[in-house]
Amino acid sequence: AYGLSKHFVPKTFTDRYLNYEFAHPPLMHFYTAASLFLAGHLEDVKYYYDYAQKFEELMNKRPKQGEKISFSVFGFNPFEVEILKIEGDEIILDKDIPFLEPNRRLVPVGKYRFIRDNQIKEDYIPVSERTVVRKVNYGIIKSGEYWKMAREVYETFYAQPLLLYSRLPNIFFTLLSCWVVYLIVLSFTQSKILSCFALLVFITIPELLIRAVGGSYTAVDIYFILIVTYIYLAGKRKWVLFCASAMAALTDHKLLILAVSFMVTEALKGNLFRKNSPMLAMSFGFFSGTALFWIYGISINKEAFFADHFRYHFVNRIFHLQDFGYSGYSSIGNLWWEFIRVLNPFLFLSFLITFFVFMLNRFKAKTSIFLITYSVIGAFIFSIIDWRSTKHLILLIPALLLFIFDNFPSMANNRKIIVSILSLAVIFNIWRIVHFTFTMDLSLINRIW
Repeated sequence: AYGLSKHFVPKTFTDRYLNYEFAHPPLMHFYTAASLFLAGHLEDVKYYYDYAQKFEELMNKRPKQGEKISFSVFGFNPFEVEILKIEGDEIILDKDIPFLEPNRRLVPVGKYRFIRDNQIKEDYIPVSERTVVRKVNYGIIKSGEYWKMAREVYETFYAQPLLLYSRLPNIFFTLLSCWVVYLIVLSFTQSKILSCFALLVFITIPELLIRAVGGSYTAVDIYFILIVTYIYLAGKRKWVLFCASAMAALTDHKLLILAVSFMVTEALKGNLFRKNSPMLAMSFGFFSGTALFWIYGISINKEAFFADHFRYHFVNRIFHLQDFGYSGYSSIGNLWWEFIRVLNPFLFLSFLITFFVFMLNRFKAKTSIFLITYSVIGAFIFSIIDWRSTKHLILLIPALLLFIFDNFPSMANNRKIIVSILSLAVIFNIWRIVHFTFTMDLSLINRIW
């Protein structure tokens, strides 16, 4: 936030051995920066930028003969050594030291035990107490310094997290999403009562609510999914659709799934190349937003951009390369079981019944073809990547919910059944939210991310 607002560069300290944030496009970070600035707390997060500068200096640092290095090693008293000689990337010390590895703990000791982190305070951990070396790769020393910086950043954050001000944009976009849900369902059903009921179902889904008002992309992603869909279906002016699509692309690259889904839907209906199709405005909007982000990232630091955005958050996720050491993610089957559990079985049952009616009616609800297409494409992509988490599948919820209400006009005698099941879902979800409020029981959501 600080780097963007002061220098127009996303320079910040990360736990990915980078000092730039290119994992996602920058628009959400501008919203957060604005919130912190208006609240008078922008300078309070300057330490992220300062530590990014220190990390850059560390990466450019070279060993010097005669340099003294202090070590804090688990199981040993603090000690100091001197560099006698330098051989390429390796240094020869004046005395033997244990064979070490950096301590990769991030969270302050004693904080949030549900995060799997060790409780070692020292900067290095001996690989073996019996193995001693005098020649050390200087990269290990620099890595230890990096993780020490990371712990200092985390300790500063936990001392003053500024949760409200950093989450205000998420709360704002969640409220906007509620309004758009109401408008879309109203266009489907022509009923204000059903639109309010759909809104109640939407806002009481526990994991969606918790993640939407938390520090993630969930709120802004869902808003742009809804608003682009609404503008497209309502036949608004094409320049409005272009702007919304470009802003969506500048918010999160995952939202490209939305554009692909619309293209596939139009192709299935034979309307892809129809004259005056809004598809052109949407496609050009997503293309323009994505191109602008790429040009922006490459112009600032092309090495960091390609590493963070393309390699770490695109290519390596498809080919399951554990570059960050993240592991223990669910199998595809367990991922979907967790999703149904946190979504609410009653809500999922409503979707299944609606889908059955939709098939019997021979795809009468035309908007539902897009909603199903988007859900299938999203489900496939979020199932094959290695970072399998319900936080990604949450982005399918708006389509699943809208699908149910899009088919309401053609349900006839099944409406009461669906309303009854959804009412049970709402009651169950409200109970779960109240339970979470008093117990902070994280089993309510998928704990992985």
